[in-house]
Amino acid sequence: LPRALNLRWDTVMYDSAIATLVSSKQWQSAVSVFERMPALGLRRDGVTFNAALFALRVGFQWQRAFELLGTMQLVMVKQDVHSFRQVIRAHQAALNQQGRPRETAQAIIESQQKVLEMAQRVLHNSTST
Repeated sequence: LPRALNLRWDTVMYDSAIATLVSSKQWQSAVSVFERMPALGLRRDGVTFNAALFALRVGFQWQRAFELLGTMQLVMVKQDVHSFRQVIRAHQAALNQQGRPRETAQAIIESQQKVLEMAQRVLHNSTST
């Protein structure tokens, strides 16, 4: 393969590895693979970040997912509806897993408000530049 394709292929392979680990219920390993990518010289794109957000959702790590959503903005990786949805669903899953279903509805509303505020900031920043 040409050199340029090798770089992209590596990122695609890592994206696939993250997805495979998550589907195998190995969310911590998936997050670890995601975190190692920059040290290997691999750029993490929206697909990669969304896969990591899904891993955090599976692991009931909604706070880490929310932080990762902020990291996407810092490293200028475009957040999309899937990114925001993963954070909200991670929060819902964590509350359900903790046996707190009554709090789930209110927490989802609060999560949605936080995510909406972040989305509005992202939109405002992109239109003002």
